[in-house]
Amino acid sequence: MGHPMMLDETLILPFTFPEPNSRLGGLATLAEDGLELEFQSRFFFVVRENVRKIPFYEIRDVRVQLARPAWFRPKIVEVEISMRSLRPLQGVPGREREKLRLCTQKENLDVARCLEQVLLLKMISR
Repeated sequence: MGHPMMLDETLILPFTFPEPNSRLGGLATLAEDGLELEFQSRFFFVVRENVRKIPFYEIRDVRVQLARPAWFRPKIVEVEISMRSLRPLQGVPGREREKLRLCTQKENLDVARCLEQVLLLKMISR
């Protein structure tokens, strides 16, 4: 395997937010100093494009799991990112208190697991 930064630079996870914002989504990528989210948010009837950087030091935990939103729907991948404070998540649709939940298709499981491992390593190394 190559240099770890090469992995960081190419890691892109497409995501949607959980219900009731499942029609909104974006891309999660790794930056040098944090997780960068490019996402859509809705303000009344207007959809806006946003960029939010979550510094590594604000991330407390990361979990990736397979989930089935309903028995008749296919499994999806859920990425749950726990924060140390509410500040980095203000204005992000998929948040629940200090947690951010992102959903992605099952075929993105390897990318999600890779993102989880890199974030956990960044947390340990700081």
